[in-house]
Amino acid sequence: MHRTQKPVGLAIAEPTPADILRRAARLLGLYGRTWGRETAQQDGSIPAAAVVDGLRAATVALTEPHSTVAVAYDRVVRQLANTMWRSGLIAECDYYGSWCLTSNQILINWLTRSIHSVDQVVDLFTAAAAEADNAGGVR
Repeated sequence: MHRTQKPVGLAIAEPTPADILRRAARLLGLYGRTWGRETAQQDGSIPAAAVVDGLRAATVALTEPHSTVAVAYDRVVRQLANTMWRSGLIAECDYYGSWCLTSNQILINWLTRSIHSVDQVVDLFTAAAAEADNAGGVR
């Protein structure tokens, strides 16, 4: 066995949406302000692309094998959409819209409709992680 080889028989726990959201909140808390400066956000907001990149980076970092990253990312974004709807950040018509928006579209719409600071996004991710832990969250 090589030093870097994973031992056979050890089960790797699948990360929950809460685990991924906490990692994404930590990433955005550490690097979100830098990402905003690099993309010329003079108003202190964080670009939607940086938020989505932070979510994807956290998902990829915690998900093995990488063939399941898309499924894990979808669960995380669905948890975010549920939290945004329950907390009143998005209207019910957006959540149950006639166009049947996907969870990813709901997140992007929320990020692009108004200005959000890094702290607001980190707070949302933290609240969604807590909700996923307390209520069982999206599986």
